[in-house]
Amino acid sequence: MTWWRRFRPNKATFPAALVATVLCSSGLFLLWFDTGSTKFEMDRYGNSIVSTLAQTTAGDLFDDERINLALTANHVTADAEIAGITFYDADNEIVATSGQQNLTYRYSATAILDDTIAGYVSIILDPEAFARQVPWLRGLLTLAVVMLTPILAMVALQLSARGNRSLPIVSVRKETSDAQAVYVIALTLNNQYALSRDAQMASIQDAMAMSQEVCALYPGIALALDEKGVALVLTKEGLGGLKALYAAFLIQRLLSEYETEGEFRCFLSESQSAINPAEATKMDLQQLSNVDDIDKNLTLASLAKANTLLVDQLVFDSLSDMEKAWVQPFSHPILEDLAPASSIFNITDLPEQEATLIRDQATLILGFS
Repeated sequence: MTWWRRFRPNKATFPAALVATVLCSSGLFLLWFDTGSTKFEMDRYGNSIVSTLAQTTAGDLFDDERINLALTANHVTADAEIAGITFYDADNEIVATSGQQNLTYRYSATAILDDTIAGYVSIILDPEAFARQVPWLRGLLTLAVVMLTPILAMVALQLSARGNRSLPIVSVRKETSDAQAVYVIALTLNNQYALSRDAQMASIQDAMAMSQEVCALYPGIALALDEKGVALVLTKEGLGGLKALYAAFLIQRLLSEYETEGEFRCFLSESQSAINPAEATKMDLQQLSNVDDIDKNLTLASLAKANTLLVDQLVFDSLSDMEKAWVQPFSHPILEDLAPASSIFNITDLPEQEATLIRDQATLILGFS
C-alpha cells in the first residue's frame, strides 16, 4: 500500500516542513545543550571567590600573619576549581602562595581594612574543573527527533489543512535603534566593608541624590549599583571629554563636602548605550555595551585616591592637547590582571580656573540641598 499517496502536497508543504524543522532543531538545542559560556561561569566564580578572600584575609594581610595566610592558601587550593593562590602585601611583595601560578585564568582583588589597602589577593582557576560534560545519549535522541521532524510536520499539515491549505505568513518589521556614545562615571563605595548595612544603603542614597544634581548640569542618568556604588551615565553628544571630567570631579567634591559616611572613589570610561541617557527617565545597566565591565571599573575606581580621577584610553583620546597635559599615566600591580591590554590615566587635580568652576557649582548645589 502506497501510504504516501494519501498526502496531497501543495506549495505550503515544503516551507512548512522546513520551518518546523528549523524551529524544532533550535528548540531542542536550547533545551538539551547548555549554551552558557564557560568563561562567564569562571569569571563569575573567580571574581566572587577572590572578593570574599580579600575581605576575610584583610586583617591577616595587614598584620602580616604569614602562617595563617599559608594555611588559608593550602586550604583554598584543595578545591578542584582553584589551581593556585597568592597573597601580596600593600607593597606588592608575596606573603604566601600555593599551587600553580600563571596569567591565563587569574583573578585579583584588593584587601581593604578600615579604608586602608592591606594587600592583594590573586587566584588562578583550573579550566578543566569547569569543563562541561557532553550528554551523548541526549544528543543522539535530539538527532533522531530532528530527522523525524519533516515527516511529522507534513502529517500535521495534511490533517489540519482540510479546507484552506494556504499558510499565512506574517512579517514583523524589526525596530532598530542607533547606539548612543556615553561616558560612564563609576563611583565605588570605598569603605563599604567598614560600614554597617544601614550605613551602606544611606551612603548609596546620598550618592544618588548628589549624582542626580550633577545630571541636572551634565545631561545623563544615575544608577544605583546595590551596595557597591553608583554609575553616572552621561550622553557624549554635546558634552565632550572636558565636561565629563567636570562632572566626575563635581560629584566627588559634592560627596566629600556632603554629610555622608561613605567614601567614594572615581573611574571615568566611555561606552555605548541602547538609549540616550539624557532623555531617559529609567535605564537598565544591560543597555550598556560593556555592562560586564562594571565590576572591573568599580575595582579600578578603588585604586584612585580621594578627589582624584582615573580615566580610560578612550576618554584620554577625546581630550584636547592642552587638556591631556593635566593627565599622567597610571600604573599599579593589579592592572596586569584587571586591564592588561588597556591604558589607564590619572588626573590628580584640575587647573585653578577649572577647579574654581567646580567649587562654585558645588557651593551652588549644596546651598539649595
